Amino acid sequence: KQIAETDDFRHFESPINRREPGLLISWVDDDGHSLVYNRFKPILQDYNIPITSALVTSRLDGRMNHLNEEQRKELQELGMEFISHSHLHDVNHKPDDMTEEELEYDFSTSKELLKKHGYNYRGIAIPFASLSDLTIKVANRYFDYVIGTTRGGVNAEAQIPGELSNKYLWRVSVENGFD
Repeated sequence: KQIAETDDFRHFESPINRREPGLLISWVDDDGHSLVYNRFKPILQDYNIPITSALVTSRLDGRMNHLNEEQRKELQELGMEFISHSHLHDVNHKPDDMTEEELEYDFSTSKELLKKHGYNYRGIAIPFASLSDLTIKVANRYFDYVIGTTRGGVNAEAQIPGELSNKYLWRVSVENGFD
């Protein structure tokens, strides 16, 4: 019963379900590195801004400078959401280079591990700006919404209300500033 209640709660926890229609800005962090703890914890405490961290589920043990379980728990209690950023996240074998079977394994494993740990397993932020039709098609089999990179590149315009689709939500990088 508790799992069913948590599952129902997670449905409404996601950035696309938690607000009334209108302008929505939500921070999505990739990889779940441990520096997220120091950088975003004060923002969560002071401003209660929606922040999502996309986790590489093969690194939930905190190795390679990723958030450990204690840090994730504390951030989650402050309102941070955790979604998938794939299971393997291999720079030498990106999603767009994978076969359908490899994508199935990667995405299904990530989803199951997120569910097991009590995180939001309904969404994925696709790693490495992967945009192939196959990657998006397989991601949509496993996740209710797919967050990717703007199809127009780093400097593309963000989506506006009326253009949103759970099948592929754009995001705009701020790595090079907010302009």
